[in-house]
Amino acid sequence: MSKKILNENFQKDRKHYNYGQGIYIYKNRKKYFDLSQSSGVLFLGHNHNNFKKSLKSIIKNKISISSKPNSYSEKLFKLIKFFFPNFHKIIYCTTGSESVIKALRIAKSINYKKKYLVSVTGSWHGSVDQTLFYPNKNNRPSPLSSGIDNVMKENIIFVQNQNIIQTKKILNKKKNNIYAVIIEPVMGSLPNEEMKNYLKFLVKYCKKNNITLIFDEIITGFRSENKSVQNNYNLSPDITLIGKVLGGGTPISAIGITKKISLKLKKYKIFFGGTFSANSISSYIAMRNLIFLKKNIPNIKKLNLKCKSFQEKINYTTKINNIDARVYRYSNIMRIVFSKKIVRNRVQRDFLENKKIMQKNKFIKYLYKNNIYYPSNGIIFLPLTTTYKEMKYLIKFISQGLKMFF
Repeated sequence: MSKKILNENFQKDRKHYNYGQGIYIYKNRKKYFDLSQSSGVLFLGHNHNNFKKSLKSIIKNKISISSKPNSYSEKLFKLIKFFFPNFHKIIYCTTGSESVIKALRIAKSINYKKKYLVSVTGSWHGSVDQTLFYPNKNNRPSPLSSGIDNVMKENIIFVQNQNIIQTKKILNKKKNNIYAVIIEPVMGSLPNEEMKNYLKFLVKYCKKNNITLIFDEIITGFRSENKSVQNNYNLSPDITLIGKVLGGGTPISAIGITKKISLKLKKYKIFFGGTFSANSISSYIAMRNLIFLKKNIPNIKKLNLKCKSFQEKINYTTKINNIDARVYRYSNIMRIVFSKKIVRNRVQRDFLENKKIMQKNKFIKYLYKNNIYYPSNGIIFLPLTTTYKEMKYLIKFISQGLKMFF
Protein backbone atom coordinates (compact mmCIF):
# COMPACT_ATOMS: atom_id res chain seq x y z
CA MET A 1 0.00 0.00 0.00
CA SER A 2 2.75 2.45 0.92
CA LYS A 3 4.51 1.71 -2.40
CA LYS A 4 1.34 2.58 -4.31
CA ILE A 5 0.87 5.84 -2.42
CA LEU A 6 4.48 6.88 -2.97
CA ASN A 7 4.16 6.11 -6.67
CA GLU A 8 0.91 8.08 -6.96
CA ASN A 9 2.46 11.12 -5.29
CA PHE A 10 5.44 10.92 -7.61
CA GLN A 11 3.23 10.67 -10.68
CA LYS A 12 1.24 13.71 -9.59
CA ASP A 13 4.39 15.80 -9.29
CA ARG A 14 5.16 15.99 -13.00
CA LYS A 15 6.23 19.62 -12.83
CA HIS A 16 9.44 18.98 -10.94
CA TYR A 17 12.45 20.77 -12.41
CA ASN A 18 15.99 19.67 -13.16
CA TYR A 19 18.01 22.64 -11.88
CA GLY A 20 18.05 26.42 -11.53
CA GLN A 21 20.23 29.41 -12.32
CA GLY A 22 19.53 32.95 -11.16
CA ILE A 23 15.86 33.77 -11.66
CA TYR A 24 15.34 30.68 -13.84
CA ILE A 25 14.45 27.05 -13.29
CA TYR A 26 15.00 24.46 -16.01
CA LYS A 27 12.91 21.50 -17.11
CA ASN A 28 14.06 19.36 -20.03
CA ARG A 29 16.47 22.13 -21.12
CA LYS A 30 13.64 24.68 -21.25
CA LYS A 31 13.92 27.61 -18.87
CA TYR A 32 11.16 29.24 -16.87
CA PHE A 33 11.08 32.40 -14.77
CA ASP A 34 10.74 31.21 -11.18
CA LEU A 35 8.57 33.68 -9.27
CA SER A 36 8.77 31.54 -6.12
CA GLN A 37 12.53 31.16 -5.53
CA SER A 38 11.82 28.23 -3.19
CA SER A 39 9.15 30.24 -1.34
CA GLY A 40 11.54 33.14 -0.74
CA VAL A 41 14.56 31.13 0.41
CA LEU A 42 16.78 31.89 -2.58
CA PHE A 43 17.18 35.64 -2.28
CA LEU A 44 20.42 35.47 -4.28
CA GLY A 45 18.76 33.28 -6.91
CA HIS A 46 19.35 29.67 -7.88
CA ASN A 47 22.90 28.30 -7.89
CA HIS A 48 24.55 31.58 -6.86
CA ASN A 49 28.35 31.68 -6.76
CA ASN A 50 28.39 32.80 -3.13
CA PHE A 51 26.46 29.68 -2.14
CA LYS A 52 28.63 27.35 -4.21
CA LYS A 53 31.88 28.82 -2.90
CA SER A 54 30.62 28.66 0.69
CA LEU A 55 29.61 25.03 0.29
CA LYS A 56 32.97 24.05 -1.23
CA SER A 57 34.82 25.94 1.49
CA ILE A 58 33.03 24.30 4.42
CA ILE A 59 33.43 20.83 2.92
CA LYS A 60 37.21 21.34 2.74
CA ASN A 61 37.33 22.24 6.44
CA LYS A 62 37.08 19.83 9.34
CA ILE A 63 33.39 19.82 10.20
CA SER A 64 31.11 18.22 12.74
CA ILE A 65 27.38 17.77 12.17
CA SER A 66 26.30 18.60 15.68
CA SER A 67 23.76 20.80 17.38
CA LYS A 68 26.41 21.95 19.86
CA PRO A 69 27.50 25.62 19.60
CA ASN A 70 30.39 26.15 17.22
CA SER A 71 32.53 29.08 16.14
CA TYR A 72 30.41 29.58 13.02
CA SER A 73 27.11 29.83 14.91
CA GLU A 74 28.69 32.34 17.31
CA LYS A 75 29.97 34.48 14.42
CA LEU A 76 26.60 34.14 12.73
CA PHE A 77 24.83 35.60 15.78
CA LYS A 78 27.03 38.73 15.59
CA LEU A 79 26.01 39.17 11.94
CA ILE A 80 22.32 38.61 12.72
CA LYS A 81 22.51 41.41 15.31
CA PHE A 82 23.44 43.83 12.49
CA PHE A 83 20.03 43.11 10.94
CA PHE A 84 18.17 42.65 14.25
CA PRO A 85 19.86 44.89 16.88
CA ASN A 86 17.31 44.11 19.64
CA PHE A 87 18.31 40.42 19.83
CA HIS A 88 19.88 39.73 23.22
CA LYS A 89 20.09 35.97 22.80
CA ILE A 90 19.37 33.52 20.02
CA ILE A 91 18.06 29.96 19.84
CA TYR A 92 18.90 28.13 16.63
CA CYS A 93 16.45 25.76 14.95
CA THR A 94 16.32 23.92 11.64
CA THR A 95 13.02 25.05 10.09
CA GLY A 96 10.61 27.95 10.40
CA SER A 97 7.89 25.71 11.81
CA GLU A 98 10.28 24.46 14.49
CA SER A 99 11.06 28.02 15.52
CA VAL A 100 7.33 28.75 15.87
CA ILE A 101 6.84 25.69 18.11
CA LYS A 102 9.69 26.70 20.42
CA ALA A 103 8.71 30.38 20.48
CA LEU A 104 5.22 29.42 21.63
CA ARG A 105 6.81 27.16 24.24
CA ILE A 106 8.77 30.15 25.56
CA ALA A 107 5.67 32.35 25.68
CA LYS A 108 3.62 29.65 27.40
CA SER A 109 6.38 29.06 29.98
CA ILE A 110 6.43 32.74 30.90
CA ASN A 111 2.62 32.92 31.11
CA TYR A 112 1.87 29.32 32.03
CA LYS A 113 -1.51 29.93 33.69
CA LYS A 114 -2.86 31.83 30.71
CA LYS A 115 -4.88 29.95 28.10
CA TYR A 116 -5.14 31.81 24.79
CA LEU A 117 -2.90 32.37 21.79
CA VAL A 118 -4.01 35.25 19.56
CA SER A 119 -3.25 34.94 15.85
CA VAL A 120 -3.71 37.74 13.33
CA THR A 121 -5.77 36.67 10.33
CA GLY A 122 -3.64 36.27 7.21
CA SER A 123 -0.44 35.37 9.01
CA TRP A 124 1.12 32.01 8.17
CA HIS A 125 3.22 30.19 10.75
CA GLY A 126 4.02 26.89 9.08
CA SER A 127 2.89 23.37 9.88
CA VAL A 128 2.34 23.98 13.59
CA ASP A 129 -0.76 22.48 15.22
CA GLN A 130 -1.33 25.49 17.50
CA THR A 131 -1.58 27.88 14.53
CA LEU A 132 -2.83 25.69 11.67
CA PHE A 133 -6.31 27.22 11.66
CA TYR A 134 -8.30 29.68 9.59
CA PRO A 135 -11.26 31.70 10.89
CA ASN A 136 -14.70 30.69 9.61
CA LYS A 137 -17.61 33.07 8.98
CA ASN A 138 -18.18 33.41 12.72
CA ASN A 139 -14.47 34.14 13.33
CA ARG A 140 -14.12 30.73 15.00
CA PRO A 141 -11.02 28.63 14.25
CA SER A 142 -11.39 26.00 11.55
CA PRO A 143 -8.47 23.52 11.18
CA LEU A 144 -6.50 23.53 7.92
CA SER A 145 -5.49 19.90 8.39
CA SER A 146 -6.90 16.70 9.79
CA GLY A 147 -5.24 15.25 12.87
CA ILE A 148 -5.28 18.44 14.95
CA ASP A 149 -6.52 17.98 18.49
CA ASN A 150 -9.71 19.87 19.40
CA VAL A 151 -7.90 21.29 22.45
CA MET A 152 -5.83 23.43 20.07
CA LYS A 153 -9.03 24.79 18.55
CA GLU A 154 -10.26 25.98 21.93
CA ASN A 155 -7.03 27.84 22.69
CA ILE A 156 -6.69 30.13 19.67
CA ILE A 157 -8.40 33.47 19.01
CA PHE A 158 -8.33 35.39 15.71
CA VAL A 159 -8.19 39.15 15.22
CA GLN A 160 -8.42 40.99 11.90
CA ASN A 161 -5.26 42.42 10.41
CA GLN A 162 -5.12 46.26 10.36
CA ASN A 163 -8.43 46.53 12.22
CA ILE A 164 -7.34 48.19 15.45
CA ILE A 165 -10.88 48.72 16.78
CA GLN A 166 -11.90 45.07 16.30
CA THR A 167 -8.56 43.78 17.58
CA LYS A 168 -8.69 45.90 20.73
CA LYS A 169 -12.29 44.84 21.41
CA ILE A 170 -11.42 41.12 21.20
CA LEU A 171 -8.18 41.48 23.16
CA ASN A 172 -9.91 43.40 25.96
CA LYS A 173 -12.33 40.52 26.56
CA LYS A 174 -9.51 38.04 27.23
CA LYS A 175 -6.49 40.23 28.04
CA ASN A 176 -5.83 38.61 31.43
CA ASN A 177 -5.84 35.14 29.89
CA ILE A 178 -3.70 35.65 26.74
CA TYR A 179 -0.17 34.26 26.82
CA ALA A 180 0.95 35.47 23.36
CA VAL A 181 0.06 37.35 20.21
CA ILE A 182 1.75 36.10 17.02
CA ILE A 183 1.84 37.97 13.71
CA GLU A 184 3.72 38.22 10.45
CA PRO A 185 4.47 41.97 10.50
CA VAL A 186 4.21 41.84 6.72
CA MET A 187 2.13 38.98 5.39
CA GLY A 188 2.73 36.94 2.30
CA SER A 189 -1.05 36.71 2.00
CA LEU A 190 -1.21 40.50 1.54
CA PRO A 191 2.18 42.29 1.53
CA ASN A 192 1.85 46.05 1.89
CA GLU A 193 3.50 49.06 3.50
CA GLU A 194 0.53 50.09 5.64
CA MET A 195 1.14 47.91 8.71
CA LYS A 196 3.03 50.43 10.84
CA ASN A 197 0.14 51.80 12.92
CA TYR A 198 -1.33 48.36 13.55
CA LEU A 199 2.03 46.96 14.64
CA LYS A 200 2.65 49.96 16.92
CA PHE A 201 -0.72 49.33 18.54
CA LEU A 202 0.14 45.65 19.18
CA VAL A 203 3.53 46.49 20.69
CA LYS A 204 2.01 49.06 23.04
CA TYR A 205 -0.99 46.89 24.00
CA CYS A 206 1.04 43.75 24.67
CA LYS A 207 3.58 45.61 26.76
CA LYS A 208 0.86 47.23 28.86
CA ASN A 209 -0.97 43.93 29.46
CA ASN A 210 2.04 41.66 29.95
CA ILE A 211 1.36 39.62 26.79
CA THR A 212 4.31 38.15 24.89
CA LEU A 213 4.42 39.57 21.34
CA ILE A 214 5.96 37.41 18.62
CA PHE A 215 6.95 38.78 15.21
CA ASP A 216 7.29 36.06 12.60
CA GLU A 217 9.84 37.63 10.22
CA ILE A 218 10.69 34.36 8.49
CA ILE A 219 9.77 35.72 5.05
CA THR A 220 10.66 39.38 5.70
CA GLY A 221 14.00 39.22 7.52
CA PHE A 222 17.11 40.35 5.58
CA ARG A 223 15.09 41.23 2.44
CA SER A 224 15.14 45.03 2.52
CA GLU A 225 17.63 47.86 2.84
CA ASN A 226 16.04 48.49 6.25
CA LYS A 227 17.09 44.93 7.28
CA SER A 228 13.73 43.92 8.80
CA VAL A 229 10.18 45.16 9.31
CA GLN A 230 10.76 45.91 12.99
CA ASN A 231 13.91 47.85 12.17
CA ASN A 232 12.08 49.76 9.44
CA TYR A 233 9.32 50.81 11.85
CA ASN A 234 11.55 51.09 14.95
CA LEU A 235 9.64 48.44 16.91
CA SER A 236 10.83 45.83 19.37
CA PRO A 237 8.71 42.69 19.84
CA ASP A 238 9.55 40.28 22.66
CA ILE A 239 10.37 37.38 20.35
CA THR A 240 11.30 37.33 16.65
CA LEU A 241 11.44 34.37 14.27
CA ILE A 242 13.84 34.34 11.32
CA GLY A 243 14.65 31.82 8.59
CA LYS A 244 14.38 31.36 4.80
CA VAL A 245 16.83 34.02 3.49
CA LEU A 246 19.02 33.47 6.56
CA GLY A 247 20.31 30.08 5.40
CA GLY A 248 20.97 31.04 1.80
CA GLY A 249 19.63 27.66 0.70
CA THR A 250 20.43 25.55 3.77
CA PRO A 251 18.00 24.53 6.54
CA ILE A 252 18.40 26.93 9.44
CA SER A 253 16.10 29.21 11.41
CA ALA A 254 16.35 31.06 14.71
CA ILE A 255 14.46 32.64 17.56
CA GLY A 256 15.68 36.03 18.72
CA ILE A 257 14.69 37.17 22.21
CA THR A 258 15.02 40.50 23.99
CA LYS A 259 16.91 41.00 27.25
CA LYS A 260 13.60 41.16 29.14
CA ILE A 261 12.56 37.71 27.90
CA SER A 262 16.07 36.34 28.39
CA LEU A 263 15.98 37.29 32.09
CA LYS A 264 12.55 35.73 32.56
CA LEU A 265 13.70 32.42 31.02
CA LYS A 266 16.23 31.86 33.82
CA LYS A 267 13.34 30.72 36.02
CA TYR A 268 12.27 27.91 33.67
CA LYS A 269 13.59 24.66 32.23
CA ILE A 270 12.66 24.77 28.53
CA PHE A 271 13.73 22.12 26.04
CA PHE A 272 15.24 23.61 22.88
CA GLY A 273 17.16 20.63 21.50
CA GLY A 274 17.26 19.71 17.81
CA THR A 275 19.46 17.19 15.97
CA PHE A 276 20.65 19.64 13.31
CA SER A 277 20.14 22.99 15.08
CA ALA A 278 23.14 25.30 14.52
CA ASN A 279 25.05 22.57 12.66
CA SER A 280 28.35 23.83 11.27
CA ILE A 281 27.41 23.51 7.57
CA SER A 282 24.23 25.58 7.81
CA SER A 283 25.83 28.05 10.24
CA TYR A 284 28.84 28.62 7.99
CA ILE A 285 26.80 29.08 4.80
CA ALA A 286 24.35 31.38 6.63
CA MET A 287 27.32 33.38 7.95
CA ARG A 288 28.79 33.79 4.45
CA ASN A 289 25.33 34.62 3.12
CA LEU A 290 24.81 37.46 5.63
CA ILE A 291 28.30 38.82 4.96
CA PHE A 292 27.34 38.99 1.27
CA LEU A 293 23.97 40.65 1.99
CA LYS A 294 25.56 43.17 4.35
CA LYS A 295 27.90 44.24 1.54
CA ASN A 296 25.06 44.34 -0.98
CA ILE A 297 22.49 46.51 0.79
CA PRO A 298 22.72 49.07 -2.10
CA ASN A 299 21.78 46.25 -4.52
CA ILE A 300 18.88 45.24 -2.28
CA LYS A 301 17.67 48.83 -2.55
CA LYS A 302 17.96 48.60 -6.36
CA LEU A 303 15.87 45.43 -6.40
CA ASN A 304 13.23 47.13 -4.27
CA LEU A 305 13.08 49.98 -6.79
CA LYS A 306 12.66 47.46 -9.63
CA CYS A 307 9.81 45.83 -7.71
CA LYS A 308 8.24 49.23 -7.10
CA SER A 309 8.36 49.84 -10.85
CA PHE A 310 6.81 46.40 -11.44
CA GLN A 311 3.97 47.26 -9.07
CA GLU A 312 3.37 50.73 -10.52
CA LYS A 313 3.39 49.62 -14.16
CA ILE A 314 1.05 46.68 -13.68
CA ASN A 315 -1.30 48.71 -11.47
CA TYR A 316 -1.33 51.45 -14.11
CA THR A 317 -2.25 48.84 -16.75
CA THR A 318 -5.06 47.44 -14.59
CA LYS A 319 -6.37 50.93 -13.87
CA ILE A 320 -6.56 52.24 -17.44
CA ASN A 321 -8.00 48.94 -18.73
CA ASN A 322 -10.45 48.55 -15.82
CA ILE A 323 -8.93 45.16 -14.96
CA ASP A 324 -10.08 43.48 -11.77
CA ALA A 325 -6.62 43.05 -10.22
CA ARG A 326 -4.01 44.92 -8.21
CA VAL A 327 -0.38 44.31 -7.15
CA TYR A 328 0.42 44.62 -3.43
CA ARG A 329 4.02 44.96 -2.30
CA TYR A 330 6.33 45.35 0.65
CA SER A 331 9.98 45.83 -0.30
CA ASN A 332 10.58 42.98 -2.80
CA ILE A 333 7.72 40.72 -1.64
CA MET A 334 4.74 40.99 -3.97
CA ARG A 335 1.34 39.49 -4.64
CA ILE A 336 -1.32 39.98 -7.30
CA VAL A 337 -4.76 40.19 -5.73
CA PHE A 338 -7.48 39.50 -8.26
CA SER A 339 -9.70 42.40 -7.32
CA LYS A 340 -9.38 46.13 -8.00
CA LYS A 341 -10.99 46.86 -4.64
CA ILE A 342 -8.49 47.77 -1.91
CA VAL A 343 -8.35 44.94 0.60
CA ARG A 344 -6.95 45.12 4.14
CA ASN A 345 -6.81 41.47 5.16
CA ARG A 346 -6.90 37.90 3.91
CA VAL A 347 -10.60 37.40 4.71
CA GLN A 348 -11.53 40.23 2.32
CA ARG A 349 -9.05 38.94 -0.28
CA ASP A 350 -10.39 35.38 -0.21
CA PHE A 351 -14.01 36.54 -0.42
CA LEU A 352 -13.27 38.51 -3.60
CA GLU A 353 -10.87 36.00 -5.19
CA ASN A 354 -13.00 32.89 -4.66
CA LYS A 355 -15.34 34.20 -7.34
CA LYS A 356 -12.52 34.17 -9.90
CA ILE A 357 -10.88 30.75 -9.49
CA MET A 358 -11.39 29.74 -13.15
CA GLN A 359 -10.00 33.04 -14.44
CA LYS A 360 -7.04 32.76 -12.10
CA ASN A 361 -6.24 29.23 -13.29
CA LYS A 362 -6.36 30.34 -16.94
CA PHE A 363 -4.04 33.23 -16.11
CA ILE A 364 -1.52 30.90 -14.43
CA LYS A 365 -1.62 28.48 -17.40
CA TYR A 366 -1.06 31.39 -19.80
CA LEU A 367 2.03 32.48 -17.86
CA TYR A 368 3.36 28.93 -17.83
CA LYS A 369 3.00 28.73 -21.63
CA ASN A 370 5.11 31.88 -21.77
CA ASN A 371 7.83 30.38 -19.56
CA ILE A 372 6.75 31.96 -16.29
CA TYR A 373 6.19 29.77 -13.23
CA TYR A 374 3.63 31.48 -10.99
CA PRO A 375 3.69 30.04 -7.44
CA SER A 376 0.61 28.21 -6.19
CA ASN A 377 0.57 30.29 -2.96
CA GLY A 378 0.56 33.51 -5.00
CA ILE A 379 3.54 35.15 -3.27
CA ILE A 380 6.07 36.58 -5.73
CA PHE A 381 9.70 36.57 -4.62
CA LEU A 382 12.31 37.90 -7.03
CA PRO A 383 16.05 37.33 -6.52
CA LEU A 384 18.71 39.96 -6.07
CA THR A 385 20.11 39.09 -9.52
CA THR A 386 16.93 40.15 -11.37
CA THR A 387 17.82 42.41 -14.31
CA TYR A 388 15.78 45.22 -15.89
CA LYS A 389 15.45 43.09 -19.04
CA GLU A 390 13.99 40.20 -17.05
CA MET A 391 11.65 42.54 -15.20
CA LYS A 392 10.48 44.03 -18.51
CA TYR A 393 9.60 40.54 -19.80
CA LEU A 394 7.62 39.74 -16.65
CA ILE A 395 5.71 43.03 -16.76
CA LYS A 396 4.83 42.46 -20.43
CA PHE A 397 3.37 38.96 -20.10
CA ILE A 398 1.74 39.43 -16.69
CA SER A 399 0.02 42.57 -18.03
CA GLN A 400 -1.12 40.71 -21.16
CA GLY A 401 -2.41 37.81 -19.08
CA LEU A 402 -4.42 40.12 -16.83
CA LYS A 403 -5.91 41.87 -19.89
CA MET A 404 -6.95 38.52 -21.38
CA PHE A 405 -8.59 36.95 -18.34
CA PHE A 406 -9.70 39.77 -16.04
